[in-house]
Amino acid sequence: MSLLQPGSLLWLLLIPPIVLLYLLKLQRQERLVSSVLFWWRAVQDWQANAPLQKLRRNLLLLLQILLIILTALALARPYVVVPGLGGRRALVILDGSASMKSREGGKTRFDRAREVALRMVQTMGQGEEMMLLLATSRTEVVTPLTSDRSLLRRRLRDLTPADTPTNLQDALRLALALAQSQPDSLIYLLSDGAVPPETEVSLGPAEVQFLPFGERHENVGLTAFAARRSFGPQAHWQVLLTVGNFGTRPATVEVELYHEDTLLDLRPLTVPAGERRSLIFDNLGVEAGLLRAQLEVEDDLTVDNVAYVSLGGRRERKVLFVGEGNLFWETALGLDPDLALVRAAAEDVGRLDLDEYEVVIFNGAVPNSLREGGKPNYVFLNCDGPGCPATIGGEVQAPTILDWNREHPVTAYLDWSPVHLARARRAEVAPWGEVLVEAEETPLVVVGERGSRRVLYFGFDLNDSDLPLRATFPILVANLMAWLTEPQAGTELPAVRAGEPATLELPTEGGMVRVRRPDGRLVTRPARMPFTFAETDRVGVYTVTAGEERRRFAVSLLSAAESNTAPRRTLTFGPQRLPAAKVQTTRRRELWRPFVVVALLLLALEWWWYHRRG
Repeated sequence: MSLLQPGSLLWLLLIPPIVLLYLLKLQRQERLVSSVLFWWRAVQDWQANAPLQKLRRNLLLLLQILLIILTALALARPYVVVPGLGGRRALVILDGSASMKSREGGKTRFDRAREVALRMVQTMGQGEEMMLLLATSRTEVVTPLTSDRSLLRRRLRDLTPADTPTNLQDALRLALALAQSQPDSLIYLLSDGAVPPETEVSLGPAEVQFLPFGERHENVGLTAFAARRSFGPQAHWQVLLTVGNFGTRPATVEVELYHEDTLLDLRPLTVPAGERRSLIFDNLGVEAGLLRAQLEVEDDLTVDNVAYVSLGGRRERKVLFVGEGNLFWETALGLDPDLALVRAAAEDVGRLDLDEYEVVIFNGAVPNSLREGGKPNYVFLNCDGPGCPATIGGEVQAPTILDWNREHPVTAYLDWSPVHLARARRAEVAPWGEVLVEAEETPLVVVGERGSRRVLYFGFDLNDSDLPLRATFPILVANLMAWLTEPQAGTELPAVRAGEPATLELPTEGGMVRVRRPDGRLVTRPARMPFTFAETDRVGVYTVTAGEERRRFAVSLLSAAESNTAPRRTLTFGPQRLPAAKVQTTRRRELWRPFVVVALLLLALEWWWYHRRG
């Protein structure tokens, strides 16, 4: 036990004067009595010459000495060090992503993180508050700042992790903003660290403690799963599947491919530790429906062992090509037998009904008046216009490609590193645009979505590059058309990544839409055009019912960051590094209250005893 105000013990110096008062002889008044037989002690004191008398046992003296001791101790504020939050306000962020479902020793990482949070709630002291945040693909405020421990325990026990990647940026920004407005705040981040570097978050002067979870990381997962039609009149479905081994030893898995519930193929696959291997399934002999890839393997995380992709039925898709002809683009588009390509000059577009087309491609020329909202989707080749996600402002000579987005559907499975350019347009990206391919001085490929319209900007002429001579180009065109065109009415949507919203074109507007989730929960939402469903936090098949119409879409994880379950002991936030902290912190528990209570009881006893004697 220690003292916060040890100088208050000087009040103990009052004890000697109190004792001295009891030693002093009383000045007694003379009274005439018949006999002093019963007053012999008083006579002895009166006859003694010494000014002090012998100290006798006295309950009042004892009570007064104890009262001074207890008061001095209370003013000195004694305390002991106990486990606790370390601050009056604790902002606790729980990582609820898919990697926290990794099972070790019969418990998941999320279970262990929840146990630590419950112990933190148990050690909350008087006046301390806690706020709970759950970080998945989006941030959920579980509880506001509260000192209600029963509420905190109840909400913690109800929490479950999602099947989504982690977005710590929003959770940290919210916690940092609250820490700035609330003094004496401490941020706790409970996570396994399986997150990408959050370069856009600056911790600043805030006190953040990273509490890590997880020890082993033996996991194999699906990181890519895609289907496309082959080119030519006898087009058939081709499936590409990638398996990553994020463990410490080689793994042999059984890869199963299902169409609906029918097994199409089964192949063994051996993946070395820390590497990825791909498989191609060809000539599947199916037309439309839902494909499911599944891994038969014993590992720490099961949610990444299954993935989905849907196959749309064959249908004709009309594409309008505006401007001068381009042999490369027209040849690549003509490889798809389901595409009906129509050519038109820029000045003739005003006389056409654009609603008949799913995609309009502008090759170097844009009409003076161009509708910005609704359909169809637009592609701007070496030009810009209303609704373009980039604005052209000059030219760049011999730009060097620096990087490209390997996750977006348009640029997935492509290698841009060997592509060379003679020149390209210099462009500024709109706030709603997303750069897919970036050169040294300018973006080359930019996409964007505004409402229900998807738009792509292509910032160079194919004649000024060797892109048409490489295998990247026809795959790029196929990816682009798949992204821009809608699935056939009545069929499933292409698979959605966990945590991303799914958008469906429902045939009717009004009434209610019922969505049956993979966990069996039924969600009801008002029918709107288009219908967007954001609660895609579970991997599996979702069934959407609107009136007599029934649709399906599938959700897959397909995240290398979540499948890589190797626990981290340090998190990086831009230039700042956040090392792991101990699971428990300490706080001071002051003990002055019991001393005050006992002192008040002694004071009442002393008062009662004094008046009883009187």
